[in-house]
This record gives sequence, structure tokens and C-alpha cells, in this order.
Amino acid sequence: MTKSVAGLACLIFVASVAGIVSDTGAAADRTRNSEGGLIALASAKFPNLTRAERALLAYADKSNLSRGMFALAGSSPDPLDPSNDPANAKMWSRDRDVRSTLIRWIAVG
Repeated sequence: MTKSVAGLACLIFVASVAGIVSDTGAAADRTRNSEGGLIALASAKFPNLTRAERALLAYADKSNLSRGMFALAGSSPDPLDPSNDPANAKMWSRDRDVRSTLIRWIAVG
């Protein structure tokens, strides 16, 4: 398993399962800085990217050297915040969703 595949698997776990995501200013800056890269490519194939998808793409973009430890796209950057507990996932907005077809596109493409 290569580092990029292991990193993607870890990212998918963090962004999709654990829901440890936040829309902080730093995350928004990272997303804006990578608009010409992976986000631009994905936007052509996947219209209306969610905040979590944009965070995933910004994090997965190997040219994004300031991506941090994990993708942030939810209400709190604190992993222990109750809003990030998967038990509360029914209350999460659709902006925390990541399409399986996008994950496949990243892994295969």
C-alpha cells in the first residue's frame, strides 16, 4: 500500500466516518488555494461539490503543502465535540456528505 493510498484511506475515515470536520478560515484558505488543482478537475465531473468534498479534494491534492493533519469541513474542528459524534449523524447537514463516486474517481483516476 503506497503512502498516498494509506493517506486517502485515513482521510476518508476522518472526513466521512468520524465526521471530524470544520469550516474554519484556515480550511477555507486551503480550499481556495487549491481551486486550480483537484477541485477544478472534480468540479467538471461532479457538480455542486459539498463542503466536505471540497475539503477532501483540497486535502488530497498533493500540491497543497499547507493542508494540515486532516480535512476540515464540519461545524467544529474538535474531534471530541458532540457535533462530530457519528451517533448524531442524522442531524448533520448534507454538506458533510462525500459521494462514493467521488471517492472512486480519486482512487481510480
